[in-house]
Amino acid sequence: IVKLQALLDWNHTSAGAMDGGWGANSKAALRNFQAMNNLPADGHMNQKTWDLLTKNIPTSQPVLITYTLTQKDVDGPYAPIPTSVEAKSKAKGLYYQHIKEMLAERFHMDIRYLEKLNQNKTFKAGEKIMVFNPGKSLQAPISRLVASKADNTLYAYNGKNLIATYPAVIGSTAIPSPTGRYTVKNQVKNPYYRATVVEGTVSKNYMLPPGPNNPVGVVWIGLDKANYGVQGTPVAKSYGKPATHGTLRLSNWDALEIY
Repeated sequence: IVKLQALLDWNHTSAGAMDGGWGANSKAALRNFQAMNNLPADGHMNQKTWDLLTKNIPTSQPVLITYTLTQKDVDGPYAPIPTSVEAKSKAKGLYYQHIKEMLAERFHMDIRYLEKLNQNKTFKAGEKIMVFNPGKSLQAPISRLVASKADNTLYAYNGKNLIATYPAVIGSTAIPSPTGRYTVKNQVKNPYYRATVVEGTVSKNYMLPPGPNNPVGVVWIGLDKANYGVQGTPVAKSYGKPATHGTLRLSNWDALEIY
């Protein structure tokens, strides 16, 4: 299953964080790959699908690789996420909480799967651990994005050609994403986030510092509709399920690839 997830990821039909489980994101990624290659998008493996998945991938390319932890990896910075919005606004940054969270995001993995692969590891400098091999990021330029609320997927096009798909959180029941065509107005890496807290009849605004645990992750791609856009999200949070406030939320690494 992990090899299949890897092949889908390497072919730019992301299944989300590598976890070794065949869930909704993996099934959707397989259907998306089949559709991208003009095959019946039934989500079932067959010889034609397998041949195309492996066609441009070297047989020697490993799914899992060994990584040696550095002192920089161990040192961080890492910090607990403050509970209140006010406390978050006073933090130097909304950093990773610990080294496992950082490694899971760097190597596109579910934290539980990282731990499963590295049982009895202490995560100290010089130690060798096993991680997923993310492969190469998308090189082709993206000219258009299509967000599908029906299957919680963001489709990336170069002209008329579908070149990548990403699992995403697209709006919610309470605050749905808008329907229609919009233009990208700005792209910000490591953004600040303006949070509004209502206490009785008083509203207070706080500026939250950048970091991977910022509410919009490490990327904000704003649209020409106020407060709507494409954003990242920390690895510990969910995506691919409707639970956000109108925005299009991806993993931090997928948002960076689009950025």
